[in-house]
Amino acid sequence: MLRPPPRQTVTPLLALLLTAGCASSPTSAADDCLRFVATGATSARVRLPGEEGVLEADLRWPSPAGPGGNEALTVVVEVPGGWHGELDRSDRLQEPLAGPYLDLHLGLVGGEWGAGEDDLRGPLARAALALGLRYAAGEGVDEQGCTLPSRVPQAQGVPMIAARSNGGNLAVATLADPALDLPTPAGLLLWETPAGAQFVNQELGQPAGSYEPGSCILGEDGVTCALPASNPAPGSADSLCWDLNDSGMCDRGEPKLTFPLDPVTGLRVPSPPLAARLATAGFSSDAFDDLDQALDFWAPRDAARSAPALAARFPELPVLLLASEVDHNLSTLPDHPHVLGLIQALEQAGQGWVRLNPGHAFTGVDQDNAPNADIGLDQPSVWLLPEDLEQPLGEMIRDALDELRAVEAGGDAGSAPGAGS
Repeated sequence: MLRPPPRQTVTPLLALLLTAGCASSPTSAADDCLRFVATGATSARVRLPGEEGVLEADLRWPSPAGPGGNEALTVVVEVPGGWHGELDRSDRLQEPLAGPYLDLHLGLVGGEWGAGEDDLRGPLARAALALGLRYAAGEGVDEQGCTLPSRVPQAQGVPMIAARSNGGNLAVATLADPALDLPTPAGLLLWETPAGAQFVNQELGQPAGSYEPGSCILGEDGVTCALPASNPAPGSADSLCWDLNDSGMCDRGEPKLTFPLDPVTGLRVPSPPLAARLATAGFSSDAFDDLDQALDFWAPRDAARSAPALAARFPELPVLLLASEVDHNLSTLPDHPHVLGLIQALEQAGQGWVRLNPGHAFTGVDQDNAPNADIGLDQPSVWLLPEDLEQPLGEMIRDALDELRAVEAGGDAGSAPGAGS
């Protein structure tokens, strides 16, 4: 069992007092913690020690910061999409968040963490995100013995999470993991999270017209959808295709399917529905997980399946989902089942505040969906962000964070007249 280090909480006010008390000693530990902001820097890289090793994290904050700054900064832990977890600056938001935010971009795998192992957003990655959240909350220290508030005194002690694409599955699974020591976050933002194995693997919608809108359901195995009528056929050693012409092999033009590698079995992992189809079709291969193995792999990597545990642990956590009219990866699914199914899972689990896209008071658009609206797989008519409103993405994420801050502070987020209910 992963055992987190004991909590060491230092508030921004205490950090300021400590800094003031040590100002006369240029070589003091407090002055060393402030060396980033003292030089006028607006970014830094820190190393965070934990039981599984050492993680690296990039920090970005607006200028000015330091003992002379007045505006409190909400720490936003950024969780990138995809599968890999190395600290890659190309994975973060390209521009720093405008406004009162400190962006913490965390490495999840590799290097000196978990002996360099990448467990594909599994327990090592969840422990990494938990360590980053504790540091963001002012709990624990970096390798130089500095808390985040002693680095940047305006940093508040209640972080938010901004997770993009597959990062949303990791964020929800981490918050739902009872084995992890976690601070209570102030808000959770999910951008176009593919909440379900079929969506992460992009098994649906190819070829064009093969996906059946309205075929998805929410059950104990998360959101599952009807597979194409064609059977899968073997491609390379560890890939498949949809066999449109029933030739028994992958021919030119037939949609290819590729899968993540299960770190436990060493096999490729289809979605559970596709694993079941392979078995019933008599498909024999030692390259792919069977149904039970696929269920085990996806259970902690699917936000819809983690929703009940999230609501049980953090029932008052406000969750705001961002989704546009054309998904960044799943544009062939016109009814957006990965988004609507996750909202349905969260609301059925009892999450206290759930909203699809920010309210009009934050976007400036006279249209929105009300908080806790009755949204689900059987009600695909919802307001989605126009593509031009979603870009640049950093601005829309900032608008969403502004609303989460207002909700956390007890403010009235508001809805446009005639908004969905």
